[in-house]
Amino acid sequence: MPIRMLAIAAALSVPATLGPAASAVASPTAPPTASLRMSNASPRQLVGVLLDASASTGAITTYTFNYGDGIVESSYQPLAMHGYRQTGTYRATVVVTDASGNRATSPAVTVRVRDGIPPVVSIASPRPGQRLRLRSGRALFTGLATDIGGSGVRRVQLAIQLVSGSRSRAGDAWYNGRRGLVASSAPHFFGASFRGGRWHFRINPHASIPSGTYVVRVRATDRSGNLSHFYAVSLRTILQFELVR
Repeated sequence: MPIRMLAIAAALSVPATLGPAASAVASPTAPPTASLRMSNASPRQLVGVLLDASASTGAITTYTFNYGDGIVESSYQPLAMHGYRQTGTYRATVVVTDASGNRATSPAVTVRVRDGIPPVVSIASPRPGQRLRLRSGRALFTGLATDIGGSGVRRVQLAIQLVSGSRSRAGDAWYNGRRGLVASSAPHFFGASFRGGRWHFRINPHASIPSGTYVVRVRATDRSGNLSHFYAVSLRTILQFELVR
């Protein structure tokens, strides 16, 4: 047989060896794996939490985050930020999808959301500018306090500032909640009685405080440590009144 024919026959009978590039194309794509971490597993309500799926592996094209509170979002990025509106326990997961349509779901991460909404407090009496008589025991303050966050109101506090009068000290004189004034550049708060959503406080009729113009501020703290904002415009949390002995 001629040499040329022998060479052709040998080439047909011996399978060709695949090079490295050909082997990579022929091998199946490894399926993805999903991993999820959270920056804070015990956040307060409405505080953003970072969900991190960057430890997932594979040729991932889509990350679908299920926050466990009924909200599901898809992204091309492995990071997502989410804030929970309600207190409670949630289980968050991420589903990763690669270019071939293969999917993987991460183990669930448990999130326990704490109360993060401050209580709401207001002053019912006295009225703005009302004159209160100390000796008669009518220097009474009342109001409401509620906590929509769910943990409940723990305490209500007042700060009563003398702003003008015979012994006014340029606004740094505050009633100490007992029988006198205290000097302070910051509000001096003291406790009021609170029960069933209502609070009250009566100035001691024997207190050694002068007649004059005062400003009262009220604030409340819930059992999760959230403090109300006494500067809220829509509520009566700061008002001026007159005190006479």
